[in-house]
Amino acid sequence: MPGPKYLASTIFIITVGVLILATTLANPQGGGNQQKNAREENPDFSRFPIADFQAPDPVEPAVKAAREAKGRKYNDKHMPQISDDTYQIFAGADWDVRLPALPVERSAAVVIGRVNSARAYVTPDKTGIYSEFQVATDTVIKNDLNNMIKEGAAIIVERRGGRVRMPSGRIVISWVSHQNMPRVGGRYLLFLTHQFETPNDTPKDFYLLTGYELRDGQVHLLDDTLPGHPISRYGGTSETTLLSDLFDTVARTSNRSN
Repeated sequence: MPGPKYLASTIFIITVGVLILATTLANPQGGGNQQKNAREENPDFSRFPIADFQAPDPVEPAVKAAREAKGRKYNDKHMPQISDDTYQIFAGADWDVRLPALPVERSAAVVIGRVNSARAYVTPDKTGIYSEFQVATDTVIKNDLNNMIKEGAAIIVERRGGRVRMPSGRIVISWVSHQNMPRVGGRYLLFLTHQFETPNDTPKDFYLLTGYELRDGQVHLLDDTLPGHPISRYGGTSETTLLSDLFDTVARTSNRSN
């Protein structure tokens, strides 16, 4: 199945104050509802890693080249460069449409691990932000046969979005509809994919499709999907129930593939 599509027509930059002012003047009563809905859909931005807009490039040529190659995936030729006038970069995407609660078949790997660290980066052309998370795996439930993960090994997981601190001190936020970021120190069940913009277009880089936080024996939703979405049914359930259903799903999908 194709990966999430990030359509240029659904990506926009909101200039500080302009949208709120225009909405309020055009529809004083409706503006309040629109602002309420926006807040309801906003993820927990405090979990989003922060990059420094003026951070220097890596000194080592090989490291610099690798970072630029990774960042170019998130360049957006349809967007202006991030500036002090940029308020928020929002990407409306259909990544969760028809996504099952346990997307084992759509995942290259499924792991349980703890997030050790998180970093955000600005793309080479300064049009976007993406985040990387170092995850110490303790259980590999489904492994990527072409890019094997060893239990106990640390892996890097990517996700579009993040925050950047401008020279003025302002914070610019980039995020994708219904997606949140895992918190550092949290233990998660993560569904990982190589599908960035098209199927299997990155044979080694892992992208976070979705996941669940496992805390104190309970399940907490990572992503803010719409009410009634299959993912939402696991919110507040026990870790035991989630993992039991997961292993049953893995067994069924394995039998179909054999």
